[in-house]
Amino acid sequence: MKEKKKIIPLIICFLISIAMEIFIFNFRYFESINYRKTNLKINNTGSSIKVKKNNYTIYEDKEDKNNYIEIKNIDKKANNIKIDIKNLSVPYMIYNIYIKDEGSSEYYKIPERYFYPNINKSKYIKLNLSGKVKDIRIHFKNNSNTDFSFILNNISINDKVPFAISRTRVVLLFILLTFIYYTRPKSELYKIKVDFKNKNQTLVFIIIMAIFASYFFFLTGTNVKLKTYGMQHKQYQMLAESFLHKKNYIEYEPSKELVNMKNPYDFEYRLHHNVQYEWDTAYYNGKYYVYFGVVPEILTYLPYHMITGQNLPNYIATYIALIFIIISIFFLEKEVVTRFFENTSFAIFIIVYIFFMMSTGLVGIACYPTLYNVPIVYALMFTFWGLYFWLSSTRDENKLSKVRIFIGSLCMALVAGCRPQLLLCSFFAFLIFKDAIKKKKLLSTKSKLTTLCAFIPYIVVAVALMYYNKSRFGSPFDFGANYNLTGNDMTKRGFNLDRIGLGLFSYLLQPSHLQAKFPLLTGIGVVTNYMGITISEPMFGGALITNPMFLFGLLSYREKDKIKNKSLVKFSILSIIFAIIIIVADTEMAGILERYFSDFSFLFAFASSIVIFALFNANIDKNVKIYIINILILFLLISCFHQFLYMFDDQLFHDMINNNTEFYFKWYYLLQWWL
Repeated sequence: MKEKKKIIPLIICFLISIAMEIFIFNFRYFESINYRKTNLKINNTGSSIKVKKNNYTIYEDKEDKNNYIEIKNIDKKANNIKIDIKNLSVPYMIYNIYIKDEGSSEYYKIPERYFYPNINKSKYIKLNLSGKVKDIRIHFKNNSNTDFSFILNNISINDKVPFAISRTRVVLLFILLTFIYYTRPKSELYKIKVDFKNKNQTLVFIIIMAIFASYFFFLTGTNVKLKTYGMQHKQYQMLAESFLHKKNYIEYEPSKELVNMKNPYDFEYRLHHNVQYEWDTAYYNGKYYVYFGVVPEILTYLPYHMITGQNLPNYIATYIALIFIIISIFFLEKEVVTRFFENTSFAIFIIVYIFFMMSTGLVGIACYPTLYNVPIVYALMFTFWGLYFWLSSTRDENKLSKVRIFIGSLCMALVAGCRPQLLLCSFFAFLIFKDAIKKKKLLSTKSKLTTLCAFIPYIVVAVALMYYNKSRFGSPFDFGANYNLTGNDMTKRGFNLDRIGLGLFSYLLQPSHLQAKFPLLTGIGVVTNYMGITISEPMFGGALITNPMFLFGLLSYREKDKIKNKSLVKFSILSIIFAIIIIVADTEMAGILERYFSDFSFLFAFASSIVIFALFNANIDKNVKIYIINILILFLLISCFHQFLYMFDDQLFHDMINNNTEFYFKWYYLLQWWL
């Protein structure tokens, strides 16, 4: 009987999903049942179109003025238009439709639409015109910058829209409704204590991690253009070859014009005098260097090249790190819950884990797995594992685990060779080992071996990096970032207080730009009154806007009594402080770039996770808990919504429309079900 009761909600969710698919997402079918089809005859064609029977060839026309067909004297009410095309020689095509109707004696343009051959619905365009349509002119936009052709079977108005069931949408609706049902405030899952030894719960954790692994696998393999990028994105691969030749610079000769420049970092001079150079490489004393962290090179690119003789693609290196991050976040959250919040429910742990995964910029990294994101994702990987091993080394109050301390310190030290900004997280050690230090189990004459385990990795990594830096740039503390050949002279960039406000606003508070047209979420250019050089790219909303669950982290001090553990309170507050410091550092050193969200977002996630766990382990009113659960679910859905739409953007090199055209248009019409 109990088993049947468990199945009934699933059946209801499935039936609701089917009903919504039939009656809501197919409403254009029901709307058009009584339409009477009228076939249209083409009267004119533009000079950039060649017609042979019903075979049309569209020639390149930069202004797309003459890529049109014209239908005149229709004089009918047009509820929709069907443009029946097949054998399109390019992946997709854009329609621009111009109309004359009873409200306009001159042509006016209606919004453009896309045609994708594999999606039948893209042939149908719903029209909302003023009275009867008189004339129609259809421009076939040449987005391929080359000649293309297709067979035009027919053009008609008032055609019946076919009925179609999207299995993908049904499944997604079912998953969403099921998730909402089982995470609703009155769900039994909130009464079940998280148990990491429970087989059923373990299976759920594994499934969730497998879903993230599959999702990231798809994203990292989608951007096929990354495989053909030039030297800018192949610096790690070229450095691997140089290392094998016992060289610490890229074996690529700079142009004579660059070598002879008085100031090779002067971007405007390079631009206006056509100086040949390699973008985003470090140039120093006549040689090209890689200023990106060397640790990913040593751990992945170089061994791969030595073993196979081939170059490791950046997207594979990125995916390797993402897999370890998926696992490390689980173990880190598990350690925190086991040690400090043992009454955490199964549902809350899952919500927090998903939130952590979706709020730390990992989707953006997976969408654009290039050279730029490799050191960031490796730094995150080592930070998460380092904190986990440090924290887990203190399980036994009477004895620290030297092995875990050593591994944790090694991971944290390696961060310096990936993304030096994240070295700030090493200061968490003073909170994690506070009690051990007081009891002289660390940093004392009685604990020499344990202390050595904590510091030797830092010393070894520091010496190696300083030697590497000195051999390249003459200083052990110079990583070479200032010698980057980019859009401004980094050697003269300096520190300016006027940049900070814009950075904090853009990274934290910038509203996201949502629109009713796919991809629904679009980037916003950074607009500023800062009278200087601002390095920026389109942004998709500040961290507190796109991941509102971060707001819980800002309550760290207010909820200190519920957190109870003083070290955790300080850990949470320090996370927020470190995040602000990193935002300022990134703004000053480089600019306002979307990928830098990963430098600090995880710190907000740390703080928020601690507060959320504390709230649900405290004795608070049931009604308050229900209210908080509703807020959590809403905030989680907002984060997932933003991250999902982010991958369709074409402003930050994702270019999903060209890299995975079928996937793009499948979601184009799946989400815009009203088209």
